[in-house]
Amino acid sequence: MANPPTTLTPLDADIKDYMKGKYLPAGLIAVLLLVGGTIGYAHNTTPAPFMPSIISFFGLDAVLDQSVINLSMSIIFATTVPGNYLGTWLEQKIGARHLFSLAMIIMAIGVLFVFVPSNKYGIFLAGRVIYGLGFGFSIPAFGSAFMKWFRPKGRQLMVTLNGLLPLLGALVSYAWLPIVGAAYGGEAGMEAGWNFGYGFTGFILVAVLAIWLIFMRKSADNIDIAAEEERFLGTTEADTGKKENVFAWPFIRQETRFMLICFICDFMMYMYIATVLPLWLMSAGGMGEVQANFWAAIAFPLFGVVGVILGGVITNATGRRQPVIFWCQVIKLAGIVLACFTADFSAFGIIIGMALFGLGNGGWMSPFFLVPTEMKGTSASKVAASYATLMSCGYVAGLIMPVVGGLLATNLIEASTIVGENAQLAYGYKWSMLILGLFHIIAIIFAAKLNETGPGKRQKAASL
Repeated sequence: MANPPTTLTPLDADIKDYMKGKYLPAGLIAVLLLVGGTIGYAHNTTPAPFMPSIISFFGLDAVLDQSVINLSMSIIFATTVPGNYLGTWLEQKIGARHLFSLAMIIMAIGVLFVFVPSNKYGIFLAGRVIYGLGFGFSIPAFGSAFMKWFRPKGRQLMVTLNGLLPLLGALVSYAWLPIVGAAYGGEAGMEAGWNFGYGFTGFILVAVLAIWLIFMRKSADNIDIAAEEERFLGTTEADTGKKENVFAWPFIRQETRFMLICFICDFMMYMYIATVLPLWLMSAGGMGEVQANFWAAIAFPLFGVVGVILGGVITNATGRRQPVIFWCQVIKLAGIVLACFTADFSAFGIIIGMALFGLGNGGWMSPFFLVPTEMKGTSASKVAASYATLMSCGYVAGLIMPVVGGLLATNLIEASTIVGENAQLAYGYKWSMLILGLFHIIAIIFAAKLNETGPGKRQKAASL
């Protein structure tokens, strides 16, 4: 192991100042990353709260066109997945500062596309495709930013907060945006205001971009705290003489391979639930649109936020990652089973089951994002590549599953003797949800085999 230098070079002094926050506006960076990320994740699920209005506006059939309707949610991942990998490559060429700017520009264009005056469903889907590319760029930008501009404690905090963003975004999507849309529509309600409720967040992304461009100085491109830490430890590629392919890194390490399988199982259900939950509550419980979105927000993302907080506290207190990841997979499966087997008796059975799923879904986000940052030999680029790979594989499932679930629900309805649109939809959602939810058994198996990366393992070994 190389010995640390006894004197600081000018670069070392700069790094020290940046680590103290003298030049690098770490607090502002954190706020902009979190606001931009929250809006980005909100638009993963934003069509769902407006789905009845979207169905009516574009003249779709609620029962027979389910796979086409669900495509409005999942089509973003057709560009998010290549955007993840292209963004990882771009991060090495232009840096995290420029990559985040590019992500905000493209996401804003995609969201604001809803204001194009057209009643063509294809135009709406085109905006979703554009947004998906920008969202894909944001994932490696976040991973690189965490490693380059935050010290270990701040990095762990940002990773934990990053785990909140998918669920916090869904909470914004279900609980806030429909209210904005209904208020903007006035007496005509959601039918007239859904596009503003959907699209006004694009202006927030423009504001985030403007502040980022004003306050993020070019000198930040030269700061890489994680690389400086590795250099002092003598474990950089330059010190070891090894040059590793960052894109192959996630597949080489067992930890990321197993988490990849878990995340695929997780995200396919996350997207299917996010797509149909308000409609399931409306058809099974006879709820109105705003009421269904309110209970969906409580059952799914709100309990998910609680899960992230609890998971982060437990993860940090124990120093262990694997047990939290494992038990959260078990809790998610239990929630799906409970929701499906109580759906015929009460809509509140669905709410309770989905709350349990949300708790587990949020609970493992903190260790999920921590593990790539803790593996031996990691770096900012490897973390960015790991995030891109994990998220991309999950997003492929997210692209496919709402469509598969819609086709499955439609076929189940057609094979049944049930009549009445609400009864048919409630039946199709329940059984398609249960069938797809059983894939969590696979996640439980691989989570049980996952190696521990946290400091809790070392503390346990030291005590033996």
